[in-house]
Amino acid sequence: MASSFFRVVYLTTFDPPYAPLGAGAAGIQRNKKRANDDIGGGEYTPGDFDGSKNDPDSPGLELFYTKDIFCVENDGKPKWCSECCIWKLDRQHHCSVVGRCIYKMDHFCPWVGGPIGENNFKFFIQFVGYTSLFCINVLVVMAVYVHRQRSTQGVSVNHHFIAVLALAAFFGLFTGTMFLTSVRLAINNLTQVEDITRLGKIHRLAILKPSPQRLAEINVTAASTQTYSEITYPLDIPAPLDGIPVNRPYVKTIRHDRLSEPISVNDARRMAGLTNLPTNATIEPANGNVQSRDELPESTTAGIPDNSSNTFPSSQNIEAPAIRGLQKPTENIWRFSRDQRAVRTFAILETLTPGDNPWDLGSALLNWETVMGEHFLDWFLPMKRSPCCNHENTESHFSIGPSVDRIRASVCFIPPNEVRPEGHRQRARPNRHRKDKPSQSGRHFSPNDEEMGRKTDETELRDLRARNSRHR
Repeated sequence: MASSFFRVVYLTTFDPPYAPLGAGAAGIQRNKKRANDDIGGGEYTPGDFDGSKNDPDSPGLELFYTKDIFCVENDGKPKWCSECCIWKLDRQHHCSVVGRCIYKMDHFCPWVGGPIGENNFKFFIQFVGYTSLFCINVLVVMAVYVHRQRSTQGVSVNHHFIAVLALAAFFGLFTGTMFLTSVRLAINNLTQVEDITRLGKIHRLAILKPSPQRLAEINVTAASTQTYSEITYPLDIPAPLDGIPVNRPYVKTIRHDRLSEPISVNDARRMAGLTNLPTNATIEPANGNVQSRDELPESTTAGIPDNSSNTFPSSQNIEAPAIRGLQKPTENIWRFSRDQRAVRTFAILETLTPGDNPWDLGSALLNWETVMGEHFLDWFLPMKRSPCCNHENTESHFSIGPSVDRIRASVCFIPPNEVRPEGHRQRARPNRHRKDKPSQSGRHFSPNDEEMGRKTDETELRDLRARNSRHR
């Protein structure tokens, strides 16, 4: 009990689950303090502290669109905290007591002196659980002593025992109720804030849209029609008012409104393999001068990547005049291909029924393990932090459940047979940015590794020199 108490107090004091403040948060808090302290109110300061909210290149958005699924508002952007001037991550809420946004906020606890959130909720459960057991033990012992004194003739009841009995009953009932409530929230993968509106809550999610070829393989109709809103990240930067071209990366000049246009039924059938038309053949163009990639000379296609299996069709990727006005495409085709893959289109979808929890894994045990740990000893020892504190998963900030699979299956993003059943643990997805890096777990170093690494370094150095010579 003592160790769990000191653990939760230590984390709450020295490592609270606070989200970092934005650029304009200091000015907002300073004005609020002056408005509360000064007679004349706060000082007038021109400018908009929420300016980064409307900035397409706002810092912090990359934390969202690098994931496959995240919570959004009606406009497809994450929730914005006007107090902290930051984009709210999934399950992040603003605490009015401390004036900060809390990661996976549960409640503010005055007994430990701070908010209970992502990194200390596990130890709070252990503390109130051990405290309730201690109070029950004291209650039983004191009740036995008081009963013996009352049943013995000539012996008066000790008033201290009665006071201890009353305190044990009060704190036992108090901590026991908090423990049972916290356990119920943990096995349902909820927090106190989320539990208030869980019955009628409809979550709005931005879900990464598969490639047209993948959609055609699942359902030809889904690839040629669109019944949902979309948003593409990084957000498109509007043209300058003075008309002067801005030298910015290719990814900032890609026309987002054309990246995810529904393809024709013939293209969908071709991608699904239902026709004999080759995949890299082009539809009959208006000017009749467009050729397929196979018909181009080898010298022309040597430096051009094959985008036949890319997420976006090559005819819908860029606005050619804008690209030519910035840099030479022949010198930066490899850079454009990289930026093209960085653009991601998300479908804005809602949960199918009110009350669906996207983070409910469908099993009380799996939900419990995300908070308390996967090993049995972690449930009782206040040592390791909760597994939900790890946000390295590329799919979402938190593990998602079968309800999200049902949403994706309803729009044919995944086939129905890939919907996870209730209680099925999701396998960890490999990091896309590290897919070329071999796993080092359970593997011993061999002398051949050094030779292979040396050859790889020589090849990369040779490619770098060749690229620099072409640029010159």
